[in-house]
Amino acid sequence: SSPTPLIEALGAKSIDIGQTSDAGMVTAQAAGIDLVTVANSRPSPKSLAIVVSSDSPVQKIEDLKGKKIGFNKGSIAQYLVTQALEKSGLSYSDIKPVFLLPPEGRAAFEQGSIDAWAIWDPYLAAAEKESQARVLVNGEGLTKFREFYIASRPFAQENPELVKQIITEAQVVGDWAIEHPQKVAQLLAPELKLDVSTLELAESRKTRYGAQPIQSEAIAEAQQVANKFYQLKLIPKEIQTEKIVWSNQQQAASTKKKVSN
Repeated sequence: SSPTPLIEALGAKSIDIGQTSDAGMVTAQAAGIDLVTVANSRPSPKSLAIVVSSDSPVQKIEDLKGKKIGFNKGSIAQYLVTQALEKSGLSYSDIKPVFLLPPEGRAAFEQGSIDAWAIWDPYLAAAEKESQARVLVNGEGLTKFREFYIASRPFAQENPELVKQIITEAQVVGDWAIEHPQKVAQLLAPELKLDVSTLELAESRKTRYGAQPIQSEAIAEAQQVANKFYQLKLIPKEIQTEKIVWSNQQQAASTKKKVSN
């Protein structure tokens, strides 16, 4: 769903740490929230896609010129759309964006009021299984689609050991989830009000579980999202994602390098 509630809660100091997409992290940093990013997940590019109806005449991205595409504003789905368009020789101005939250997007897609929908799992799986959606393109080669753990900077500075414990436990749970997709689907079905078979499809390609110490390539990917969002005026200022990497982790990495040398 939208990262907005988590960002607002972190900004209001109602929570100390949370998980969001690279797009959510970029938006939070651009909003001026005093935060650090303490971990990132594995990539999961197949969990994000642009879909069309099974009987749509649209067969390739180029066919979306002049068409209505629905997605959540400021989300990684919007980033996927911009990347797919550029790779196909089109620009963002060549389409008609329709800003919709996932539930609204699904309704609009099923009613035919949008020509395509950019969305992530498990909504993507639901569209495929229940709405006869056809995947036009997924995130492969366009976006890695990771999750980031972001924390209040004061909280991370005051509780470094607790933050490390949270990261460790998230990795343990994440590893279990990746190894047991059927069990995860059964656990989530009643919570998300989706069929187990739908969630099994989503879980079969979802690898963005767990928490790994921040990787330079993940931060570089997030920077690309930030650059694009600034270009589209989705964030009010240019940002440098490397500036919010948890300093405690940087120091640990530096110490490890010195020891190894």
